[in-house]
Amino acid sequence: RIITHLIQHNFLNESRFAQSFARGKFRIKKWGKLRITLELKRHDIGRYNIDLALKEIPETDYRDTFDELVVKRLQQLSHEPDGFKKKRKLVDYLLYRGWESTWVYQAAADLIESLPDAGVCVLWLAGFCSQSIFARVSDASFGQNNASRARYIGPWPNALAFLL
Repeated sequence: RIITHLIQHNFLNESRFAQSFARGKFRIKKWGKLRITLELKRHDIGRYNIDLALKEIPETDYRDTFDELVVKRLQQLSHEPDGFKKKRKLVDYLLYRGWESTWVYQAAADLIESLPDAGVCVLWLAGFCSQSIFARVSDASFGQNNASRARYIGPWPNALAFLL
């Protein structure tokens, strides 16, 4: 009887809850639409109300917030010397918050392209062992050999294709 009264007088309203939830999580926690959708589903909100809630988020604000988050996270990761770790941490951060994977991976690709001396790493043959090649990568931006990044790249024909 009490619940019926609350519903009739619009105190309990699934649509209003979903819209308020979406606005709040987007503006305060900077969640993406995927995370908001997941959390609304956990609250047993219907698909119609979820779609209504997501329409509360303006597309321009949505994209601007994503760009701001990328910049913020990259500033937090400025101490990280390894570009690939930085990329992984950026991707994990954004995916956890429910941002679209295409945007996230594009931002990560842009990060790798913007690194100093990106794509300019020195490969040399560390040795031949039963027609196998080991390649070691020298991080050109730091001018030192990274033995931890040495890796087996396969038998000679495959290694040649890899090096080309």
